[in-house]
Amino acid sequence: MTEELSIRDADTSVLGPKDLALLYEQGKEAESKAALEALGGVEGLCKKLSSSFTKGLPSTSLAARQEKFGKNVLPSPPMESWLSLFLGAFNDEVLISEFPSIRRSCALS
Repeated sequence: MTEELSIRDADTSVLGPKDLALLYEQGKEAESKAALEALGGVEGLCKKLSSSFTKGLPSTSLAARQEKFGKNVLPSPPMESWLSLFLGAFNDEVLISEFPSIRRSCALS
């Protein structure tokens, strides 16, 4: 069963993390919209998640949801290395335009 089918054929009240990831993928907005419509729109999604569009989550299910889906925290982006920052500084237009002047100055002195 493919991931796309798992969202369409989901008869459980709670969707899995892979099913929820299908609802938003960068560059695949048309497929994400189709997956949401297959669930019955926002109302259908709320029903599958045992949630309310107006009231939100019941407080009693928070711990179980964090256990199943994890905390709602985005991972930190990877840090850029010192070398890539150093080399990236040479892409500065002002610095590049100054290189001929620096060479002339060094050659004349």
